Amino acid sequence: MNKVHLEWDQDAIRLTEVPLSRHPLLETRGVFALVSARLDEPADLWRDLSLLHIAVAHTESLRVAIERPNGVREAAAAKVGERPGHEIIVMLGSFGECTLKRKTREFIADLEACLRGRNSIACLPEGASLEVKADVSVVNHGNYAPLNWRSLSRAAKK
Repeated sequence: MNKVHLEWDQDAIRLTEVPLSRHPLLETRGVFALVSARLDEPADLWRDLSLLHIAVAHTESLRVAIERPNGVREAAAAKVGERPGHEIIVMLGSFGECTLKRKTREFIADLEACLRGRNSIACLPEGASLEVKADVSVVNHGNYAPLNWRSLSRAAKK
């Protein structure tokens, strides 16, 4: 079984602020989640979190992956439009411990399928599969809400 730990940053960024943000993780490879949230201004906290999309930036920076046009942001915006007072925020994560020394395309596809399938995302990219080809275990650390602490997917038996 391939195992990976993801370290989620404590700060979330508004999707509209990504192009100009100086957040250091945006220039690295990692994982990002688009989340519908409502800002509780007096408490300075994001509330009513709902996962819209999750993806891995494996061959490019998180900033490039988030800004790439693929229809997901538009679908996410439509979902958020159904929830008054909500906006899209971006959660950023990095790879922690991993059983694989080299993260292959197949592993990344399995990782995305596991995260999407076990965390009930609202916006699945066109052509994306929730089927994994190898067993995957993901453990989230840090500020990972609304994701599950652990996600586990098993490959179909042949």
